[in-house]
Amino acid sequence: MKKEELGYIAGVIDGEGCIGIKKDSRCNSYQVRVQITNTDLRMIYFVKDRFGGSVRCRGAEKSNWRTRYDYSL
Repeated sequence: MKKEELGYIAGVIDGEGCIGIKKDSRCNSYQVRVQITNTDLRMIYFVKDRFGGSVRCRGAEKSNWRTRYDYSL
C-alpha cells in the first residue's frame, strides 16, 4: 500500500471514524474495533478493499437525509 493511501485512510478515520476497545465478558478478552460512517460508498469501499472488514447500509432516518454506510473492522 502506498504511503499516500495510508495517510488518506488515517485522515478518514480521524474525521469520519473511531477506534475503540471492547471487553468480551464471555471469553475474558478484548476486541479492537475500527468504524467509519459516511454517505460516500466509494470512500467506504476504498478502505474495505485494502483492509477487509464489513460494510452495512443504514437507510436514511429522515426524509431529507442521505443513506449512510458503516464500515467495521
